[in-house]
Amino acid sequence: MCGLPIYTLRWIESRGLLRPRRTQGKHRLFSEEDIERIETIRELMREKVNLAGIQVILRMKEQGGISAAL
Repeated sequence: MCGLPIYTLRWIESRGLLRPRRTQGKHRLFSEEDIERIETIRELMREKVNLAGIQVILRMKEQGGISAAL
């Protein structure tokens, strides 16, 4: 659905970049916002932005400091 392998999604989650809701059976439930965040992260990774940079950009985006077009 988002174009990333499950191990990459797990890595993103383990680094605190994403916190999807979970079912009682521990399955991840991704919201539309989660999918948009994954797409942003995927694009930043494609541009070779490191983890610290991704964290800063996501934080700025959440605070309205940068364009939502990223």
